[in-house]
Amino acid sequence: MTKKNYFDIARHISWQNTSNKLITKTLLAQQIGVCVRTIDNWIKSSFLPAPIMRNGRIVGWLEGTLYQWFDYIKTYYLPDCIA
Repeated sequence: MTKKNYFDIARHISWQNTSNKLITKTLLAQQIGVCVRTIDNWIKSSFLPAPIMRNGRIVGWLEGTLYQWFDYIKTYYLPDCIA
């Protein structure tokens, strides 16, 4: 019996944050000043949260998910960063 991977929308939605804006890989790369290939590498290394995918292609991330990721990065990787 083959195990199917089901998309879990719950990990992308924070009920406290009502932001539903979808951020594409290209837009994310532009916003943080890296190339798209760097975003691909961060996804493969699990540095970025898993993106929403459809038919094997990356659609993007919900804005709230990226805010949570950035807060995590500031806390654990950049502790001296002023918010």
